[in-house]
Parts: sequence; C-alpha cells; structure tokens
Amino acid sequence: TNFWRDQASELHNCAGSAEAKPSKRSVSIGGAVVCNSAEEGEGSDELLESNVATVCAWLQATNLAPPTEAGTSCTRVRPTSLADPSFVVAVVEGLCPCTFAAEAPDPTVAGSGDEAADHEGAEDDDDCWRRRQAAGCLRTVFQDSHSVDIRASRLLRRAFRAGSNDLEPLQDVVDLWRHILMYAVTCDDKQRHILAMQGLPQDLQADLMSIIMALERRLASIG
Repeated sequence: TNFWRDQASELHNCAGSAEAKPSKRSVSIGGAVVCNSAEEGEGSDELLESNVATVCAWLQATNLAPPTEAGTSCTRVRPTSLADPSFVVAVVEGLCPCTFAAEAPDPTVAGSGDEAADHEGAEDDDDCWRRRQAAGCLRTVFQDSHSVDIRASRLLRRAFRAGSNDLEPLQDVVDLWRHILMYAVTCDDKQRHILAMQGLPQDLQADLMSIIMALERRLASIG
C-alpha cells in the first residue's frame, strides 16, 4: 500500500478538525497571521535536530541540492547549508522554476510591508532580488493553498540570521524548511516531488509526512 496515498485522507481530515480546535498559540501581527509551535514538544531540541536530519536526507536523496561552486553535484547536504541564502534560494527555484520566474520583482516598484523590511538596508544586487523572489514564491503558494500569510520574508530573514550565529536559534531554521517542504508538495510541480518522495525509504517518507502533517494542522487552525 502506498504510504502517501494512505495519508491523503488524514491530511484532509486534519484541516477539518483543526477548525473546531484553533491553536492557542496563533496570533495576528499587523494583519498577518503568525504561528508559534502548535504541537507539544514541536520546538524541542531533539525534534528540531531530527527535522534537520530529515530535510538534509530528503534534499540529498532527491537531488534537490544545488551544484557546488565548482559545478559538481552536491554529495552531502550539511545542516549549515539550510541557513545559507544562496542554497535556500536555489532550492526554492529548483522546486518550481515557473513560479520562481513569475515572482521576479520589478526593480522600479518599491516593496511594502514585510517585503520592504526584507529589502531595507540591502544592496540592489542579484542575490537580494533572488531572495525576494524566493519569498514571493512561498508567500503566493501558501496564500493560494491555505489563504494564510506566512510572512515569508520574515521566515527567510530569521533563518539567515541563525546561519550567521551557529544555527541558533535552530527553531528559525527548521520553521523555514517546514514551509519549504510543504511548498514542495503544494506548488505547481508538486507531482514531481511527491513521486520522488514515494521512491524514498519508508522511514524517511514517514518522517517527511510527519513534518508536513504537523504544519498542515498549524495552517488549518489559523486559516
């Protein structure tokens, strides 16, 4: 029996049941809904480290990690890569190239709100614009699929800040990648990524589904 097919109805049921029991940890800031941990122990060191290991294994096994600077294939995804801006943006781009291209920002139009905060004080270089594209991808897809503003630029900023502080707090890095994993199975190229996940070892599939379902419950409770 296919693991992912078996879990589809449970994901659907999570969305329905969460509406009846909204998370007490969800708050609204400036009109945008922001969630804190909705699962008991979701921010424990053990679980955070387990999530990091799962994401690294997923990226490596499905060849989603971008090539090295030398142009060779990435043979090992390290935890530090998960907070590296260039790595993160390249993964988001590779997950759904069409969406990434569609989110190319217009340099003649100033951003607003969360997007403006992401750009404030930064140079107008390609890396900055690509970070804004990645944030736009996450923002648009989650808005379309869950009608929730996940404050994508904020997620990216916090993860990148942790990357310059020895991955502390690790929660910020994991929060970003939980959303990127959900993005992979929600974006226009979701079938490609789901098929790739179906070919992974069962224990890795189970770990990935656990992360997806936990975030699905959080989003459903505030949607």
